[in-house]
Amino acid sequence: MPLAAAVAVDKATPQFDKEYSYRVPEGLPVQPGCRVTVPFGRGDRRRMGVVLSLYEAKDTARLKPVLTLVDRELRQHLSYLLEQGAVRSEMDDRRKILDERVTMARPAPDFSPEKKLTKKQELALSVLEEFGTASVKELCYYSGVTRAVVENLRRAGAIELYEQTVYRDPYGDGAAPPEPAPIELTPAQQRAYETVKATPPDKPVLLYGVTGSGKTQVFLKLIDETLAAGRRAIVMVPEIALTPQTVARFRERYGGRTAVLHSSLTMGQRTDEWRRIRAGEADVVIGTRSAVFAPVENLGLIVIDEEQEHTYRSEQSPRFSTGQVARMRCRWHGARLLLCSATPSVESFYAAERGRCGLARLTERYGGHLPQVTIVDLGAVERVGEGGLLSETLAAELYHNLQRGEQS
Repeated sequence: MPLAAAVAVDKATPQFDKEYSYRVPEGLPVQPGCRVTVPFGRGDRRRMGVVLSLYEAKDTARLKPVLTLVDRELRQHLSYLLEQGAVRSEMDDRRKILDERVTMARPAPDFSPEKKLTKKQELALSVLEEFGTASVKELCYYSGVTRAVVENLRRAGAIELYEQTVYRDPYGDGAAPPEPAPIELTPAQQRAYETVKATPPDKPVLLYGVTGSGKTQVFLKLIDETLAAGRRAIVMVPEIALTPQTVARFRERYGGRTAVLHSSLTMGQRTDEWRRIRAGEADVVIGTRSAVFAPVENLGLIVIDEEQEHTYRSEQSPRFSTGQVARMRCRWHGARLLLCSATPSVESFYAAERGRCGLARLTERYGGHLPQVTIVDLGAVERVGEGGLLSETLAAELYHNLQRGEQS
């Protein structure tokens, strides 16, 4: 019996909430989750879509056919869960491929210099010989010639053109990972670490530590152990603003095996990072709440830093709680979930007190004492400064700090 496919078509409905039926041509190996192109709307314009299901149909003559199979890789997620830019129109997809596959140029080894070249061709060739290899775009830019000049050089046998995949790395040069120095823990950090390790892996652990107590050192050691066991880790931060400094720290330790996912990346960058992760080229994924859906296989650890923050809950479709998704993923992969905070959410702390969640405490500030805090009632003191914004106490402390040559 002929096969038909239920397809979610890109840009057809706001939220993949309607299926469209298409005939599956004989011999086309379509599977649920695959991306396909289909004719859609007036003029049968070609659109990208995702196959949701297959079913046998008695009469498919009236159905439009699936045109092409874009990829066979099963996709278990749509829209938000798919890498940004994966479900797009054919025009967008073509542009993505051009961005990804870069045409490179290199001098031809058997080119005879006796052949006559124009001045522009000679200039382009001399620039290329200096570089050794360059993208066509770079060659045109540095030599000031057009692509037609480069193409004529290829026809003359002076250069060779080839394609190369160039990932758009948003935070570095894809450097090889260094040999990370062993993590040295203080006695308090060691106790917290041992508490985490003593907790069964299928039970989340709340790492409750005062500000500056060194919670990061504890979970870095856990990440080191996860990677040493051949498994991978996801580290989540609540805000995009925190991502660059976190990524810098992790890249310094793990090099180009670090990937990043958040909404401020360009569509191309996000797609490339998603593909690097999917291909197993990144062992540590850093990101905001969308990173919880990163296609990490052999997952061994998820860390949610500042777990109490409201930004871990998506208030728009699809609505989800990062913590709940992380719990499900950890259960599925047999991975450990570590929640970190100086001010835990009521839910997490209550779960820890009731024994549904492990609890590791850090009560000492790393390398020093907690700062002295003075509470000033602004309704009962004199105000100073323009508009009376500062209390006299704060103004005096600012002045003394300035006199010591320190920052405030």
